[in-house]
Amino acid sequence: MGMKWANAPLMYTVAQIRFNQILSMESFVPMIQEKMRNIGFPDYRKEISKLINFPGGQPSADTPVVQTVNRYAFGNIEKTSGFILEDSAIAFQTVDYDVFETFLQSFLNGLSVVDDNVRLSFIERIGIRYLSAVIPTDSEKLSDYLVPEVLGMSLRITGKLSHSYTETVSTSSIGGLIARTVIHESQVGLPPEIAQTAYALNKRFNVNKLHAVIDLDGFYEERVPFNINETESKLSDLHDEIEKSLKAITLDHAHKKWESIHD
Repeated sequence: MGMKWANAPLMYTVAQIRFNQILSMESFVPMIQEKMRNIGFPDYRKEISKLINFPGGQPSADTPVVQTVNRYAFGNIEKTSGFILEDSAIAFQTVDYDVFETFLQSFLNGLSVVDDNVRLSFIERIGIRYLSAVIPTDSEKLSDYLVPEVLGMSLRITGKLSHSYTETVSTSSIGGLIARTVIHESQVGLPPEIAQTAYALNKRFNVNKLHAVIDLDGFYEERVPFNINETESKLSDLHDEIEKSLKAITLDHAHKKWESIHD
C-alpha cells in the first residue's frame, strides 16, 4: 500500500497517458460522457482552445499555424477530481488525494471507459506528477524540512528571497524522473501550465508566506500496444520512484510533522 500522511503536504496530483490520435473522438463523447457519469464524474464541459505553432518550432517572420484543440472534461460533484480527454490523451487530476491505490483505480476506471468506446491501439507516454507544498510554521525554517541540496543559495543569501529553483533529471529502467523544488515568498499555488485547468486547491494551502513546492514528475516514453494491465504496472512503478524521491528530499522532521500512517 502507498504512503499516506495524516497531515499530507500533497496539494495536486495528475496522471496522464498519450495514445494514438482518434480524429473522430468527438463522435464518441456522448457515450463516454454517459459512462463517466455512472462512475461518479457527471460534471461535463467542453473546452475549446487555440494553440499557435510556428514553423520550425521557433517564433519567426513566417505565418504561424493556429490549431484548434478540443478538450472534454468530466468532473465529480465536489469539483475536486476529474478527467480531461483530448483526441490523443487522457488525464486524471485531483486536489483530494487519499492513497495511491484509490487514485490509480479511479484513473483506470476512466481509461477503461475510453478504451471500451474507441478501442485504443497504442500508447506513447505514461506520466504521473505530484506537487506538494512545504509550509513551515513561524517557529520553523525550510531547512527543518528539506535537505540542503534542494535549498540551494536560499540558505546563504541575505535580504528578502524572491525565489529559488532546483531541478534534477534522471532516467532508469523504470523511466524518467524530473524532481523540482521551487522556493517562493508568495501565495502558494500551482505552475501556470497546470493552474489553468486544475481544480481549486484545498483551503489549507491558501497561504501567502515563505514556502517550497516539491514537484515530482515521473514518466515513461515508448510506443507500445495498449494494455491496461501493463499501464497499471508502469504507473505503480513510477509512483514508487516518486515516493522514494520525496523521502530523499525531505528530512525526519518533515515526516514526523506530516505523521506517516503507513508505508
